[in-house]
Amino acid sequence: MSTAQIFKFPSSASYNDVKEVEKINTNSNNGFMKTPHSIHKSLAKLDVTGRMHRVLYVIQDLTFSFHKDTAWVSPKLIATEMGYESDNGNLRKDITALVKRNVLVKNGIKVGFNLTVSEWVLSKGKEPSKAKCNESTDKKVGRNQPINRSKSTHKQVEINPLVGRNQPPYKENNKESIKENNKDNVRKVRVKKSDSFKKFFAMYPAIRKGGTDATAWEKWKTKKLTDQDADLAIAWLTQAAEVEPNKWGTAGGNDYCFGITKFIGEKYWLTPCPAELAPFNDIYQAYNNSIANQQYQSPCEGKGSPERKRIVVEFWNFINKDQDAIKNYFSYFWANYKDVYSFSDSNWTPDFNFICQPKTVEKMREYIKR
Repeated sequence: MSTAQIFKFPSSASYNDVKEVEKINTNSNNGFMKTPHSIHKSLAKLDVTGRMHRVLYVIQDLTFSFHKDTAWVSPKLIATEMGYESDNGNLRKDITALVKRNVLVKNGIKVGFNLTVSEWVLSKGKEPSKAKCNESTDKKVGRNQPINRSKSTHKQVEINPLVGRNQPPYKENNKESIKENNKDNVRKVRVKKSDSFKKFFAMYPAIRKGGTDATAWEKWKTKKLTDQDADLAIAWLTQAAEVEPNKWGTAGGNDYCFGITKFIGEKYWLTPCPAELAPFNDIYQAYNNSIANQQYQSPCEGKGSPERKRIVVEFWNFINKDQDAIKNYFSYFWANYKDVYSFSDSNWTPDFNFICQPKTVEKMREYIKR
């Protein structure tokens, strides 16, 4: 005797307890993103793992949803969006693999789709078009040796029994062979140092030009300088040595000055020459004229010692750089100095350094105001 199994179907009341499912309206513009149709078609053909597809969906949402080609995407953000709980390093490897296959592109820290889908490597076995290489598996050469497809550049060779084996054939009016022979026979023309350059080098401060003129000459040739440049440099050094002998004199260089290669490289002789700190010769001449009738006085010659130069510069500035005032001062001094200083010794007369000191000038000014 067989028994029948009774199935109890749910009543109509139980269906009312089922929640209504929200339907998506495909005609609405709310909640949709614009993705190029070529991207959709290529994603369908792309042979990647399921996890990689999920990574691509997240990147698609982070870029195209915001109308961007690339966006800042990190493995941690992707893991959060796709609910991935394993190692984030796997997602980083997936992004790297997709970049190598030209599916994704990187712009710094931003990632996005390669919009040129023709560059995508859809199958796993293929390599990107940029990385293609022709290889040969010739057993005689070795496995995976690159094929040399360049045109042969070997010259035709024939055997000449009179000259020797493997001699290139003789060709009349062979321009290439003539050029090659001329290259071998060409000698470098050696440019000799001019006398003007030698004089310039000899005048330069000794401690700033090195032992020989070899380095300076190479710099001179590199700048393509001429004898005219050398003459200008000589004139510049001559004037500069008169104004600043410790700096630009031949035996100078104690005060800092340029090395000779920098002097040549910057063509320093084209810059203004150092100006005289005072018109030494004019001041000495005015003094010599004032002592023509004075006894026991010797004229000033040259610029004198550094101490005298310092006194002259200070005197020049103290007298307001007025040459007429200097001439008048010397004349007035010799006419009144005995009354001003009340010297009892008639054989003693003040010297140049004493007369030009600022305190002496000031004392003569006070005497005038009386």
